Amino acid sequence: MTNLYHLEKLEFNLILERLASFTRSEAGKNLALSVLPISNYSNVIKLQSETMEAIHAKRQKVQLLGTGFEDVRDLAAQAERGAVLTAVDLLSIMKVAKYGNSRRNSLSEFSDIYPNIWAHIRQIAGLETTIQSIDMVVEDTGIVKDNASSELEDIRYELRETRDSIIQKMESMIRSPHLRSALQEQIVVLRDGRYVLPVKAGHQGTIPGIVHDTSSSGATIFMQPQSTIRLGNTLRELQSMEQREVSRLLRELSQIIGRDRAKIDQLIQKLAYLDLTQAKSELGATLQAEELYLE
Repeated sequence: MTNLYHLEKLEFNLILERLASFTRSEAGKNLALSVLPISNYSNVIKLQSETMEAIHAKRQKVQLLGTGFEDVRDLAAQAERGAVLTAVDLLSIMKVAKYGNSRRNSLSEFSDIYPNIWAHIRQIAGLETTIQSIDMVVEDTGIVKDNASSELEDIRYELRETRDSIIQKMESMIRSPHLRSALQEQIVVLRDGRYVLPVKAGHQGTIPGIVHDTSSSGATIFMQPQSTIRLGNTLRELQSMEQREVSRLLRELSQIIGRDRAKIDQLIQKLAYLDLTQAKSELGATLQAEELYLE
């Protein structure tokens, strides 16, 4: 059993903090700070072999962990509990899954040279189906793709057509000499999800329609012209349909993530361990440490 009192006297925590400073991820850092001395001979030999392999990799300019990665275990846990993840959350999970695959594939070339490290990395679960499912729905920018489903593609096409029709009608009104003097500005404004015209207070009778808002000064009345009300209502209906379809797609993907929680947890654990192993090699190089031969 580790004697915490002796570790405190040895300022073991300072060593761990220095070790953690070489990690490249939050998961790796937390793992480094939780390290405790071990006395089992076979485990000591195994861990030292891993560190020596990492030192060799560093000398050969072989990157074990090129960059950091996001700890997405909490997102997977939320999905398992039934939460609907956002498109950005799903994109984060996909990026980590792709990164795990790239690390496994890259290091497979060195499996004979670094067998102890490879023994960990080869266990990274393949999430190819999950990656493909997310990639079909979510853009790199973190929004749901238009063609994520045929329903969404149709809805967004109608949205664009309806929106363009509204704006064209309003721009035509703006160009009318009869109405121009009633406008505070000759622009189309989006107010609370509806396209409106900024009309001077006292001139709203010039433009038949519905008052949706007033500026804080009271000088401007935001009006939806009568000629665009039907199109405006259609736009709101289409927006509701779009949101329902997006929610359905995100819910389906979240269910997949929930089912894959164990694999995602394992992925982060393996990447964190790789991060820690690389950090040990970098700390050793900084300290100019030598391999300890045990009998």
